[in-house]
Order: sequence, then C-alpha cells, then structure tokens
Amino acid sequence: MRAAWNPAQSVRFRPVGPNRFVVQASCLGDWEHIMLQGPWLFRNMAVLLCPYDGFHKAEEVEFHHLPI
Repeated sequence: MRAAWNPAQSVRFRPVGPNRFVVQASCLGDWEHIMLQGPWLFRNMAVLLCPYDGFHKAEEVEFHHLPI
C-alpha cells in the first residue's frame, strides 16, 4: 500500500489480528490521503479503512461500509 499511497513521511503497519492492521501515518496530509482518497485495492481485494482512536481494542473495531 505504500506504493499506492505514496506518503510524504513514514507509514507504520501493526498487525492486530487476522487480516487486520493498525496503520499509523506520520503526518495529517498522509492520513487524509489514505482515509479520503479511496477506495483502495490490494492484490484485487478491497482495503477497508476506518478511523481508530487508539483507546479501544483494535480487534473490536467494526467496519460498517465501503465507500465506492
């Protein structure tokens, strides 16, 4: 996804479960691009993204829709 997003600064990926990751962008511009410029595909599969506050368990975050 780094190649598709082409971030200005570093983006970190942390696995939190099967097929679930926390993605942390280093700057607001990269975060806005990642969150707002989708939908994104990775190996012909949809990448579902939602904001995460860092306080709740990442494994329990529910995805409600895919904007297309």
